[in-house]
Amino acid sequence: MLKERWLEMERWPEPQDNLADIVSSEHRKQWSASDGVACAPATSVLMGEFTDFTGGMSAVMVHSLEAAVAFSYRTDREVHVRFLQTGSEEDISSADADELEKAAGTILDPPVHEDDSPAEWNVSSSLPTDEWAVRLGGVVITMIHRQLLTRDTPGVNVTVVCDIPPHAGLGRTAAVTSALAFALNGEPDERDDAPTRAKLASVAHCAAEVFTGLMHPRARFVGCLRGTGEGVNLVDFGDGSLTVAPAIQDAMVITPALTRLPEARDNSDRLAWRRTFVSQALKNFGVTTLQQLPDAPARVGDWLRTVISVKGSEGLPTVGAAVGWLTYLGEEATRAHEFAGLLRSRRMDDAFEVFARSAGPLREFALDEAAAAAPTDIPARPAAIGRSTAMLCLTGYNDLPDVPGAHVIVLRPGTRAH
Repeated sequence: MLKERWLEMERWPEPQDNLADIVSSEHRKQWSASDGVACAPATSVLMGEFTDFTGGMSAVMVHSLEAAVAFSYRTDREVHVRFLQTGSEEDISSADADELEKAAGTILDPPVHEDDSPAEWNVSSSLPTDEWAVRLGGVVITMIHRQLLTRDTPGVNVTVVCDIPPHAGLGRTAAVTSALAFALNGEPDERDDAPTRAKLASVAHCAAEVFTGLMHPRARFVGCLRGTGEGVNLVDFGDGSLTVAPAIQDAMVITPALTRLPEARDNSDRLAWRRTFVSQALKNFGVTTLQQLPDAPARVGDWLRTVISVKGSEGLPTVGAAVGWLTYLGEEATRAHEFAGLLRSRRMDDAFEVFARSAGPLREFALDEAAAAAPTDIPARPAAIGRSTAMLCLTGYNDLPDVPGAHVIVLRPGTRAH
């Protein structure tokens, strides 16, 4: 029976050994010896992926699947990227760093803010954001604006070797951008410096959102650069701390297809607009987290009613929708803390119940759909809601539902960027 199920569902390959050596060799074949090499891991967000901007907690796991990046500087201002993805053909793209700077300069300087409107926080209207040269050239531009690279930094050649499957909810973009930021940092003495890693996580997150035009949970970047594979990483965005809870033994992703949903960008824009409104509402009350505003849904609802009565409803959500968003964000933050407490006390079955219970509210918040499209007999939750069909399952392979033709990615503990 087990053999038959393995034949029905395709298993993603195990990580390659010595990925840093492989990417160095590939880079030398294409261009020259590299000026920097780094690897960053796949990540999965168990809880709280949309509560980072309201001071909530996110639970993140770091996995052994990795993306490795090698780069060398050029004599001009061009960015050339060779992307080698497991299971796919080689992808080559290029971009002009001056065009990237022109498109993103007003966004990055001053740094991007979460309360900007979707049309103002990314370059998707002027650049092909699906191209890796734009995305990775964006990392260089962002690091220049954050004063981590000098203004006279030239263009780069970049080679990427990636074992992380695309569109599987495992943070491939986060891993690749984090790895390049880590490699570009170029200060060996700072590689294990916590403040430097925290700053690089912020830079990689900013670059990913601006130059892909899609929302990305900040927790993935924190996990890539600061996390550990020895347990579940608990990122408290209220105070910026990271602690580790006991590890979860069995975890995997199952997905019918490794493709991005056609409506992914629309879903991302909708979430970005909600983030914009909530951030502006908190700013109106002079707070940065929901915890600082008691009875936040009701108070924001009253404030919104007043704004609508004075200025009209154009460009604003309904009061009911706004109250619903604030309610979800508050309840999800509470669930994440409950989940963390259960993990710490090693009450795994109860923790898994909370994990699975959050799938329905998550789907309603992200997609405006009340029904949870998740297996009901195992602890499962969307791995990248609104972006792919992937489901994150906290169970052993024998308990997975039968989905002929699906891809199964077995998740094993990994290490942070190195």
